[in-house]
Amino acid sequence: MALAYLTRGAGLAAGMKAGAAKDLGTKATAALFGLMEKGRFYVSAREKGVDVATADYASNIAGVANAFLENYGLENILKESGSMIWATLRGGLVEGSEEFLQDMSSGILDLGITGKIMDAESWKGLFQQALYSGTLGAMLGTGAGAIGADIENELKSKGISDEGIQNFSNYVDNKAKQVIVKE
Repeated sequence: MALAYLTRGAGLAAGMKAGAAKDLGTKATAALFGLMEKGRFYVSAREKGVDVATADYASNIAGVANAFLENYGLENILKESGSMIWATLRGGLVEGSEEFLQDMSSGILDLGITGKIMDAESWKGLFQQALYSGTLGAMLGTGAGAIGADIENELKSKGISDEGIQNFSNYVDNKAKQVIVKE
């Protein structure tokens, strides 16, 4: 039940990211994705026979790492640009890199707690999964970046200031959070 709730929230959060667009990584979204990863990791570890205490501890680390990368990922390294092309590419680069790194960090922790840290086949599978997630993230992030740049350019063409655009982004973000809380 909780997983279904978090999954619906994640879909809404992803949609909110595309709609608000200027701020592609909010703290609320990062926290939500961190919680989802914690739960996913815990269930996976328990299914592999890891004891409750170890699975709980390791899943906390996985959740925090995921939230950190979601909130402070490469987007803070890349500077803002008014160009729609740059915003589109930046969105794909940021999301793809974050998804890849999140899968790798959780996967390495998983290999460690299951005793497979030295197993080459496990590393190969982890890398393939992380690459797949990174590719999907890049595709979705590119779309979100394009939508965000288009919205921002439209608002600027109507004479709305950067502060007004930020206020709009915050408004959409707050409305999305209200919907998540109501569910």
